[in-house]
Amino acid sequence: DNVKSVYTQIIVLCEIFHISFLFIFKHFSMQIPFMYNIGSVIFYILMLFVVLKGYYRVCIVLVHLEVSAFVTVTVLNGGYSSDFALYLISMATFVYFNPFKHRSVTYIFSICEVMLYIGLTLHCRHVYSEAEVQIVSVTIYNTVLAVGIILIGAYISDVSATVTHRKLVDENKTLNNLANYDQLTGLQSRRMFMERIKDSEDNKSVVICIGDIDDFKKINDIYGHLCGDYVLQNISEIMRKSLGLENVDIDSAFVKVENLRKTIENKKFVYENNNISVTMTFGIIERDSGKVDDVLLKSADKLLYRGKINGKNVVVKA
Repeated sequence: DNVKSVYTQIIVLCEIFHISFLFIFKHFSMQIPFMYNIGSVIFYILMLFVVLKGYYRVCIVLVHLEVSAFVTVTVLNGGYSSDFALYLISMATFVYFNPFKHRSVTYIFSICEVMLYIGLTLHCRHVYSEAEVQIVSVTIYNTVLAVGIILIGAYISDVSATVTHRKLVDENKTLNNLANYDQLTGLQSRRMFMERIKDSEDNKSVVICIGDIDDFKKINDIYGHLCGDYVLQNISEIMRKSLGLENVDIDSAFVKVENLRKTIENKKFVYENNNISVTMTFGIIERDSGKVDDVLLKSADKLLYRGKINGKNVVVKA
C-alpha cells in the first residue's frame, strides 16, 4: 500500500546514505565511524524487513535511535566541524511521519534530538576561541528556534488536517443525507430505495408496496402548497411508525398496510383551522424470486391504479 511504500523509500534512502558514508570514512581513515557504519548498513537492511511486516512504530523508534547514535559517534570521533550534528536537526521533519496512537511521541523524539544536538555542541566548545563560543551560542539559539518553527508548523498542519477531515466527514454526511433522503419528509429517496431492493437476495421474498395520496392536487389547490407539505410530513411520520417491515410475506404486509390506510383515514389533519380529510390508495405485490426490476414496480403501480379507478382509499393486493 501507499504507507508501506513511503516507509520503504525512507529506509532505502537511509541505506544509500550510509553506504556513501562507508566510502567517505574509509577515504579519510575514520576507523571507528567506518566500523559503526557497517553496522548501520546491516541495520537498515533489517529495517526493510520490519517495514515489509508493517511494524512502522518499531521502525520509526529504531531509526530515531540509530541516527542519534550515528551522529554521536561521528561527532565524538570526527569532530564537531564535520557538521554531522545537523542530521539531528533534519530528524525534526519526521514529526510528519506519525504511526503512533499519540501525536506527542514524535514531538518528544524531535525535542530529545535537539537536546542531543545542543549537548554535542557544548561538549565540543573547547575547540572554539572565546569569540567563536559566542557565535556558537547564537547558532544554538537560532537552531532551537528553527526546530521550534518546524514543530509548530507540523502541529498547525496536523490540527488543520484534523479540522479539514472533520469538515469533509460532515459534508459527506450532508451530501449522503441529501442524496438518500427526501428533505421534506425525511423518507428514503427513490434512488436509495431502488438500491436497497435491487441489492436484495434473489431467493428472498420481497414485498413491494406503492402508495399515493388521494386527490392530493385538490389539497394543494384549495389550501395551498404549504398545507400540502404539512400533509406529506404528517403522513410520513405515520408511515415511519407503522411500517419498516422485514422478513414478512405479502399477507402480513397487507395487514400492516391496511392498518396504515385506516390510521390515515381516521386522523384529523388540521391546517389553519381547516379540517382536511386525507386518504391513500395502495398497490401491493410480492416477488418470490428473481430481481426486483421496473416490471415488478409497474405491476405494483397497476394495482394502485386499479384501486384509484375503483373508488380509492383501498389496498389492492396481487
